[in-house]
Amino acid sequence: MGRYFRKLTSPVVRFGYFFQTVIGNEDDELAWGSSLGPEDTYGDGHSHERQPATSIGQVRLRVERQSLRRLAKSGAIVFTVRTYMRGVEGIEGELLAAIDEWPPAVAEYKGQSGWGHVMESNRHKQTPVI
Repeated sequence: MGRYFRKLTSPVVRFGYFFQTVIGNEDDELAWGSSLGPEDTYGDGHSHERQPATSIGQVRLRVERQSLRRLAKSGAIVFTVRTYMRGVEGIEGELLAAIDEWPPAVAEYKGQSGWGHVMESNRHKQTPVI
């Protein structure tokens, strides 16, 4: 990583996304996914049982814009993360078309077992666009 950072001359930007369920207090949804349970008792994150969504209104698409850039004056490298959240209601049909292409390992990594069923149940409720 040190060599990569030394050679960094222009900004690098990447986007990551995942689906987050919001169960209960929606005020905390940007800071902490409420489906994960209390932050204080989360542990390592691998053994925790997530609460599955029960409706499409509890599923959010969370996109993170991450950037690395070198400051001109000091030469320091700044890492920034900007989070965008959007409910999936109304766009879940388009998302399902992309999700259908995921290999099983990606679906597991993205936590599809906790939200996929509510998106799937809304697949056929979509109004066709003419």
